[in-house]
Amino acid sequence: MAADAAGSSEFGSSVAISGDTLVVGAPFTAAGGAKVG
Repeated sequence: MAADAAGSSEFGSSVAISGDTLVVGAPFTAAGGAKVG
């Protein structure tokens, strides 16, 4: 879990794994701009 995850960020709503790479989505995280993430 991300240290700065918020309940409304939907952290983990999408996950992709390819080889040794993991990507976790948080579509409502606003870091870096409005609705970015």
